[in-house]
Amino acid sequence: MSAFAEDRDLAIQFRDLRLCEFVQSAVQNIELFEHPILGKVLAINGEVQHVERWQSLYHEPLIHLASSFIPEVRDVLVLGGGSLFAASEVLRYPTVTRCTLVDHDPDVLDLMVRHYAHAVAVAGDSRFTFINRNAVEFLQTADDKYDLVVNDCFDTLRATVESGQPVFDLMSKRLSREGVCSDPVYRHVFEQSYSAWTLNELQKVNYALSLVTIPEYPGVLHLLACWGSNRISQNLHAPINEWQKRWATRKEERPKLEFYDPRFLPFYLYLPPYLQKA
Repeated sequence: MSAFAEDRDLAIQFRDLRLCEFVQSAVQNIELFEHPILGKVLAINGEVQHVERWQSLYHEPLIHLASSFIPEVRDVLVLGGGSLFAASEVLRYPTVTRCTLVDHDPDVLDLMVRHYAHAVAVAGDSRFTFINRNAVEFLQTADDKYDLVVNDCFDTLRATVESGQPVFDLMSKRLSREGVCSDPVYRHVFEQSYSAWTLNELQKVNYALSLVTIPEYPGVLHLLACWGSNRISQNLHAPINEWQKRWATRKEERPKLEFYDPRFLPFYLYLPPYLQKA
């Protein structure tokens, strides 16, 4: 057994870890551990990417909260997300015809397929396509439109390309007319100056926010921004998404989600006072 701790402020540490597999890929160091309580723990270059027992707290809102604003989710772009948890949630929707995942390291996907049933299912789904490429480079040359764009790899509002163009603008161009971007804010919510700056930057688009628990990120509590479509509203009480409507009213069709439930949409869209004042 071994211990693991991230070398940064507000980070988490683990004890009693068993190393399942180590991979030195062409671009990074990949470690997969097993924890006796929390299940598998994926770390890349010394930074925790996901913890098996916690992952639904992040990936379910990341996909389903954003999807609640979209009548029918058909074409989806996932930037990053090599763990395939986000893609797995996307493919729960029978309306999805294509889920494209762009990530710069296929070795992460291969590792997941060797150790996770959900990854095997995603890799075998005919609707899933993997593109081995840097996400920003992909955005610079892409011309397709998507109903849902999922950012699972960079700080959108801060990131720019070499020309100085904001990545935010590149992502905006990939949204269909009613498209929504699901965009977690990497900084924790107690960095109030950053939260205030984020809210100011989001004023250029229609958006809604959710407080999400991401123990793998510094500070644990973060904002998930859903932005784009004019259907987005912080005051939405019931999903617009046709399939989520069925989940909410037909028990026999409700998927086995661990955290997200469309019947309680106002819960996910509630912001505590300190965020309302950010």
